[in-house]
Amino acid sequence: MLCHFINEDGELVDHLVNERVVAVSPVDLRSARQLVLVSGGWEKLKAVTAALRLLKPNVLIVDELVADRLVLARP
Repeated sequence: MLCHFINEDGELVDHLVNERVVAVSPVDLRSARQLVLVSGGWEKLKAVTAALRLLKPNVLIVDELVADRLVLARP
């Protein structure tokens, strides 16, 4: 997510790359008034789920397959 490594729980991972990334921290993004998460491809389902947990975006744009799997995974 923005070149940062996160785990499946949506937490930043303690990794050297995260210390060197030149991008806004995902934690800082949470305070944005409007946040849009865009991703696609079923192979990114875990990453999308983790990003949802971390960012809690206002808008989610994904392909139909990812949307279906997210809806089916809801408790």
